[in-house]
Amino acid sequence: MVVACAVAGAGFFLVLPALNNHNSISLTSEVDPDSADRRDRQENCRLLGIVDRVPPDTDAIATILKSFAFPSYPQDSGWSLSAYSNYETGGLLGVPGEPMIIRSQVPIIQDRNTWNAVTNLVTRLEPELIIGHLRNASSGCSFIADPHPFKADYDGRTYLFCHNGGVWDKDLEIIRTQLIKGDTEPQNCPGSPIDSEILFIYLMELIEFHNGDVWRAVYDWSVTLTSKLYRDWNALNILLTDGEIIWAVRISYKSDRFFLRYQSLPDKEGWAISTQDLGPGWTHLPNYSVSEFRAGHLVYTETIPFPIITEVDENFPVMNPEPIKFFKPEQ
Repeated sequence: MVVACAVAGAGFFLVLPALNNHNSISLTSEVDPDSADRRDRQENCRLLGIVDRVPPDTDAIATILKSFAFPSYPQDSGWSLSAYSNYETGGLLGVPGEPMIIRSQVPIIQDRNTWNAVTNLVTRLEPELIIGHLRNASSGCSFIADPHPFKADYDGRTYLFCHNGGVWDKDLEIIRTQLIKGDTEPQNCPGSPIDSEILFIYLMELIEFHNGDVWRAVYDWSVTLTSKLYRDWNALNILLTDGEIIWAVRISYKSDRFFLRYQSLPDKEGWAISTQDLGPGWTHLPNYSVSEFRAGHLVYTETIPFPIITEVDENFPVMNPEPIKFFKPEQ
């Protein structure tokens, strides 16, 4: 059942209603609830990106979307699904260069019938690119429709951004007060901003600074954050798209947590990227890496320098009394 839909600018947005069937469902967890390190006690969102040629392999896309609705960890803060049809013509969506974004505040494990109806709609649009997100809120307000993906326009293109991980306390303040130079304010959760939206604001500043060179902006974003932040974060995994290309970053405080994987579609033209295996044949992206996915092209991946910190700010509140351990990224 749809309760509200609106056309904002040229884009299509739809918000689905909240339901009251909050059943308790137990899923397996990768967290360590007894750890003294806050980063070990948290699990975060699930990400999905699909980019394919036109017309796309809708059967393969439907299979991936169905599997994505069964996360290995409870995602209890809503979900979203976004799609670009044909970027140049607007395709069956009829809006060139603009995505359709559907958001729900109902946990995915209680909302699979709605998810299935939405995925049927999305696949009928013959999408060239899809971004999916299952939210497990780690900051900001949680009882709202999933605010991921965040959306911004620059130089005639509409960008979508979603994040898996958490940044909090002093590290979040570093981004807000030292790295972000402009006056763009978060649009969601006034008074309690979402860390992911702040990360996106910083990334969009870099895209503008680099005159639309997105690869360079994403690479600089990754290097700067890993060199400036301390211990108040656990993952900086992101998917960013302009409707034609997906850029993916995998950065985790541990090489054996917060993964990103990818797989070629059966047509050998498209790619799927996910935070968890959605079947056989998925390949891990290396930790501390930036990748670019576009239909009809090989995946381009480049690792970023692993930060070496020789001393720690005495005023920084270390949560774990043990020395900071650095994990060499996978090669």
